[in-house]
Amino acid sequence: MRELILLAIICAPAWACSCGAYPSAKDAWLEAPLVFVGTVDKTDPKITNGPLTSLTQTAWVRVTEPFKGVKTDQVLVLRDQFSSCFGGFREGTELLFYLHPGKEQDTWVAPACSRNHSISDAADDLKFLRGLPAAAQGNRVSGTVELWEDDPVQGFHLNRRLGGVRVRAIGASASYETITDTEGLYEFRNLRPGVYTIRIDYPKGTILRFPIPYGKNIVQPRENSHADEDTQLEVTADSGNGFTFDLAPDTRLSGRVLEPNGSPMAGICLEIDPLQGDSENARRIFGCTKADGSYVLDQMPPGSYRIVANRDGRMTTAAPFGRLYYPGTPDIGKAGVLTVVAGQRLDGIDIHVPELARRIELRGRLAFSNGVPLADQSLAFRGDNSRYVQYGRTNSDGNFVIQILAERPGQLTGQISILRGQEGACPQFGAKFNPNGWAAFLDSTPYSVAGDMSIDHIEVVFPFPSCDAWLKREAERK
Repeated sequence: MRELILLAIICAPAWACSCGAYPSAKDAWLEAPLVFVGTVDKTDPKITNGPLTSLTQTAWVRVTEPFKGVKTDQVLVLRDQFSSCFGGFREGTELLFYLHPGKEQDTWVAPACSRNHSISDAADDLKFLRGLPAAAQGNRVSGTVELWEDDPVQGFHLNRRLGGVRVRAIGASASYETITDTEGLYEFRNLRPGVYTIRIDYPKGTILRFPIPYGKNIVQPRENSHADEDTQLEVTADSGNGFTFDLAPDTRLSGRVLEPNGSPMAGICLEIDPLQGDSENARRIFGCTKADGSYVLDQMPPGSYRIVANRDGRMTTAAPFGRLYYPGTPDIGKAGVLTVVAGQRLDGIDIHVPELARRIELRGRLAFSNGVPLADQSLAFRGDNSRYVQYGRTNSDGNFVIQILAERPGQLTGQISILRGQEGACPQFGAKFNPNGWAAFLDSTPYSVAGDMSIDHIEVVFPFPSCDAWLKREAERK
């Protein structure tokens, strides 16, 4: 499955594939007419790193180990359209296939949201399939324990499956225990029917990144919860389900970002740069500070790192400083180096911002030319260099307060929209629509700002009077 997903990432359009749920090995075997291990002998077109030459791929797959509906050396024709869920097959690869009839006669498809795996990822399936017919009798709970690491040398990859991990199925009337094998696989057979929580003893230096449920009768976890207390499932007399536990290194860097006077800074975004390997090859580990200035960066592989704040160096009123490294220097040569080992948490890693750019405030009112204020509408300050933009919004009285960086002259402009079909009720707006446009956007008269000091009593005015129909629509929308 992961190989197919990887191919989809390489070859498919830029939208994400989404699956509602994955079947268990038992469910997939029951539902698929054909199940076997096979080799992709030929494809048309071949998968390359270049652009796609066709919207559809045909693959000729030879059966090497049959489990259901096929014979050894039988050749099946697979045909499917490239998409975010199907990136095609590569010649010479060996896969576990669960095939379903295709749209064309005598063709087959391997659904992406099934269990079509590369052989290296098929330990759970193969144990079930090679144990048939006995494996299909009674119920089965199974899965794997795997450690994923965002290795800065090798990139985001499955590092290893973890053997020797204790796994427990804890129910109200019975509990069971087993140990993962060398493939990281655990299996329970013929449990007493009921609801069970599947838990593992985490190897030292690891935590749960997320569980992946398989099969039916999964008890839905709480929203956004990745706690193993939520890995619950219902076992029936003949069910097949389980969880894969994806683990991460239990590492953490935490602290606060503080202004020169010691006040906390909220909304400051930070990342870590690994000192080993290729930082461009690793998954970005980042986080932003909370209202109290605190941040947490975690689940990085053991190693040495620098922490960088405001990486792109673009100043805003929320982050009125350039790129900055821990403990508070713009000079990468003076940046502090933090080394973490598995299971280590370094707290109190505070970043002290040495200097803040000066900020000023623009206070005023947004109104129509007849003096009617505009409530809950957008304004934008744009610097004369066209690179600096700061946004604001009016309150229920049409008043606004926008903070901007000082010494950046520019213009302050309000904007409203009017829907197609309303222009007849508000002819004073003079709205002009694109031929296929659903709305027209209208700007106020720009208000010039020198940027050297704060300004009060600003009047940002649209060059036309108010319209009752537009005001009514805005009130209803809110």
